[in-house]
Amino acid sequence: MLNPLVVIIQKYKDHIREHSLDDELYKWELLGEFRGRPNVDESNFYEEIKSIKFHNLIYHNGIAVSRHLAKERMESYRECFKKLFDEDIPLIDRVRYFNEETLKIYRELVPDEKLSHHQDERTLATFLTYHNPDKYTLYKSSFYEKYCELIGLKNKIKNEKYVHYLDLVEDFIEEYIKPDQELIDLFQNALPANVYQDPNFKILAQDILYTSLDKKRGEEKSFWRIGTSDGKISYWDIMREHNKICIGWPELGDLNETESTDKKKIDELLKNEGYYVDNNSLRSRKAGEIFNFYSNIDIGDIVLAQDGSSVLGIGIVTDVYIFDEKEGFPHQRDVKWKVENPDMINKEGLQTTVYEISDLNTVRKIEELLNKDVQIMNELINLLNYKKQVILQGPPGTGKTYTAKNIAEQMISDTVTEDKKKQKENLEKSEQFRLVQFHPSYSYEDFVRGITAISKGGQIEYETENKVLAKFAKKAKGDQDNNYILIIDEINRANLPSVLGELIYALEYREEKVESMYAVDKDAAIVIPDNLYIIGTMNTADRSVGHIDYAIKRRFAFVNVLPNEEVIENEKAKELFRIVSALFEKEYLASDFDKREVQLGHSYFLVKDEQELKMRLDYEILPILHEYVKDGLLLETAKEYIDKNIANFV
Repeated sequence: MLNPLVVIIQKYKDHIREHSLDDELYKWELLGEFRGRPNVDESNFYEEIKSIKFHNLIYHNGIAVSRHLAKERMESYRECFKKLFDEDIPLIDRVRYFNEETLKIYRELVPDEKLSHHQDERTLATFLTYHNPDKYTLYKSSFYEKYCELIGLKNKIKNEKYVHYLDLVEDFIEEYIKPDQELIDLFQNALPANVYQDPNFKILAQDILYTSLDKKRGEEKSFWRIGTSDGKISYWDIMREHNKICIGWPELGDLNETESTDKKKIDELLKNEGYYVDNNSLRSRKAGEIFNFYSNIDIGDIVLAQDGSSVLGIGIVTDVYIFDEKEGFPHQRDVKWKVENPDMINKEGLQTTVYEISDLNTVRKIEELLNKDVQIMNELINLLNYKKQVILQGPPGTGKTYTAKNIAEQMISDTVTEDKKKQKENLEKSEQFRLVQFHPSYSYEDFVRGITAISKGGQIEYETENKVLAKFAKKAKGDQDNNYILIIDEINRANLPSVLGELIYALEYREEKVESMYAVDKDAAIVIPDNLYIIGTMNTADRSVGHIDYAIKRRFAFVNVLPNEEVIENEKAKELFRIVSALFEKEYLASDFDKREVQLGHSYFLVKDEQELKMRLDYEILPILHEYVKDGLLLETAKEYIDKNIANFV
């Protein structure tokens, strides 16, 4: 039987070959930026804590409490960090001291015993790792417990888990990472020079265990039904708005704080709290559901939020179990909702709160709904195969060029990657791909064929030569086994009849020779082969350009690419998107414009944080909106709305 740790390492190497460090690179980036911090000698320790970015390495309630303690009890909190970073004190004592002492400080500010201070082992492990990543590494109880189970060891109790985990990580590095030079080479080649270089492989070890055990990279995902109501109150709006799934039974407390949490232990907790005392079978079943939520749902699994048999939303689990005592449904997991209000019924698992879906027809339906983007892409590819040339049209910021490149990659590549950097590199290197951008002075001589002046024996002579399209068409004609994709960005900014010339005919009658006004090598004909596909992009809000005439419209298929709120992840950005979108209703939009042509696209709202949103607002969004008012796309009444509701939003 294969050693499971060898299997984990091999899968990780396979993944890093294809995707590099993928979406986990941020850990090395953050440590490169904040290594050695927090600095306990900073005069204003509150500002020191507040200025450090922890991303999702600390649960957001933990970050909030940390800032609260630093602001209200700065010196007491500083002393906790001094002890935590004191290498003369055994680590197990430092862990216990930090957890217990910060709780005392928190209780001075928040006496409610039900509210957790969230300065747990995950939080303090992050503090230690930021301060000294050569010695410490990041931690979550979820994959620590799974790792213990994998290698046949018993979990340690609260405040002893992180110390045990560090010992296990050290063994893992010595026995499996350091001897594997192939793994080390792959890792070091994937690590940019401007991030933390991880010389002792501490963060690499954490990444391997976390992505293999919590994210189950390379493993089959599971599908789960999650109830949204306690019979009286629906929690779906909270789940949807805050990107969570959650269940009740608040009296059980934080299951991370319970020693040896398993189904039997949860059954015991339910009984002690007076749940289902007269029905052992029901209590056991509910204990199993709660345990599934706590332990068996994994990052990457698919969840269906349901009210009875009605599916309200489909999402992907993005983080481990947490307990938020402030909520009525306090046992929670972060989710990225992908589909809301789908036309779907699921009767499997009725009368249960957490249920693993096994019906293959239901699973296929879920995957179809989740792969909506894939379906749309396939439809565009089918359309391009039929028509040979399409124009993606829409207002600014809707990702028209991005979509065009995705189509190109899928039509010319044997393997498709989700890595944006690799996708760009693959396209740029490909002989089967070209991208040109039209502009008002662009001409036939720039695009198809032109005259070039050359010096021969001191005399200037003029020769005709193939330009972008003619060269590309000739190359495609000589390689009929492969697809060739030409993207024309901002296609409507040029005078198309003038730029295309006789190609207007050639685009419709593929493989026919069409006489050009210039001859090359005594051949005046141009052929547009069947394997050359043209994708144009057109900004419909750009009123400085002319309309495309009917002769050209007849030869292109036009596809609307419109703003999509679903892809905006930042909640503040999503709120601003909705406020901006209200400008393009009839109250503010000039009557001779179509909302679909001039509204603002979602790409302006794809931000990491509030600071980036502020920059986008001030230097991209507001200037465009003011231009819309100036150019008459929006009525003068829109200016008051912009100043009142948008200008100072962030």
